[in-house]
Amino acid sequence: MRLETAAVALAIGAAVRSLWTMTSRGAAWFADGDIYIATARRLRAGLGFTIPSPLGAPAPELRFPPGFPFALHLALASGAGALEAARGLNAALLAANLALAAWLARRWSARAPGAALAVVVLASAAVDALFVHATILSEPLFIFLTLLALAFLSSDAERPKAWKAAAAALAVGLSVLVRFAGVAWIPAGALLVARKRRGGVRDATAFALGAGAPIGLWLLHNRGAAGRFTSREWFYTSPWTSANARFAKETLLTWATQDGASPWARALPPFLAAALLAAAPSAAEEEAPLVFALAYAAFMAAMLCVTEPAMLTESSRYFAPLHLILLAVLAARAARLSRRRGAAARACVWTLAAVLAASQLRQAARWRDRFPDAALGYAAARWKNSALVAWAKEAPSDAVVYTNAAAPLLVYAQRGAALLPQKTRLDTGASNPGYDGELRELAAALRERRAVLLLFDESEDSYDMPSRRELEDLLPLKTLARTPDGAVLAAAAP
Repeated sequence: MRLETAAVALAIGAAVRSLWTMTSRGAAWFADGDIYIATARRLRAGLGFTIPSPLGAPAPELRFPPGFPFALHLALASGAGALEAARGLNAALLAANLALAAWLARRWSARAPGAALAVVVLASAAVDALFVHATILSEPLFIFLTLLALAFLSSDAERPKAWKAAAAALAVGLSVLVRFAGVAWIPAGALLVARKRRGGVRDATAFALGAGAPIGLWLLHNRGAAGRFTSREWFYTSPWTSANARFAKETLLTWATQDGASPWARALPPFLAAALLAAAPSAAEEEAPLVFALAYAAFMAAMLCVTEPAMLTESSRYFAPLHLILLAVLAARAARLSRRRGAAARACVWTLAAVLAASQLRQAARWRDRFPDAALGYAAARWKNSALVAWAKEAPSDAVVYTNAAAPLLVYAQRGAALLPQKTRLDTGASNPGYDGELRELAAALRERRAVLLLFDESEDSYDMPSRRELEDLLPLKTLARTPDGAVLAAAAP
């Protein structure tokens, strides 16, 4: 056991070192990362959970829950810059998440040897897990709180204690403050608590109220401060079509198949995982992770029904929590199966596990090689050293800026900017009914000399915005400045 513990520690250390090397230029970030960074900075400055607005006055941030920006603001206390602080936070969370996954796999396998090491190796090679820990996203903290809740609930299942249920409720409540998707854990945790106690309904109600209290208080705070609970739109009117069903299927498979070099390589990991899961009988220890997995899968299925599935196909990061839970169950079953059967069965199980791990490690190595050039997003040098961003930083503070890339301006120039009107909405893929009116407002602001246009030649986001030619058809424009990465435009004299 000591030998396995040492091997697990070395594997976790190797994973963290790999992540640290991979993010040597700082943590990657894309859209959403700018909001996290801006709110963390303002929290650090004592300005509350706000962001700079295009008009200069700070605006309350209502789209995202406050958990991750608050954690990032604590990381900024180190004195490091935002990208370096996020890098350190993610490295610490990767170590914590792998350690928790190892502890859970060992417990779920009835302490069979090999489970802890297997899940660390598999999770270290999971591309979606690597991506979220290399990027400024809320998922790593969300995964940590999820696994922590599972640890308390798994321990409570063996020896029920009131403090364990309370600690699990707190972890679940904090996970909802990090990502709204954490609401899936509330009924799952309540069900697990109720099954282990005589006062089932009473205990389940207490768990649900305790877990829901943090986000409920936060939403009430938003209502009192800004007049609404959140700026997030929950339900869309996109019709369900066969194309949407195909998007949903591809999304649900992305986290499992990842990025194989050939069709057989894409099919190998889920096939081997299914073979190992089917070969081993389930155990009572697996009740908590399987209930959590079903709850999260149901939540994501509901989201696919009420929102645009194409939005979820943009990244497999949404499924990283589910992936890590299932990897821990997979490792536990493999270890339990190898202990209960003969030497031949044991050799077969660990051969399959080794082939699966080798396949995952190969895919992860290919992804790591591409990361510095293809996956840094707005953390790339061309954005950090952008001449157009430098122009915006020196521009008068009362100038209203419209742009096709607001995120780098918010982070590197620390000023709010308004995105150009979108022809189609990124969240739903539907036509923007207010596009014409927003375009008229932009034209009026430019004519009255209240605004300028900062147009980058490239953007990391896929917004459907008017081109420069379309804007010039709207009203005559003149170039105020030309930089290697874009141009600053204003309305020409009539």
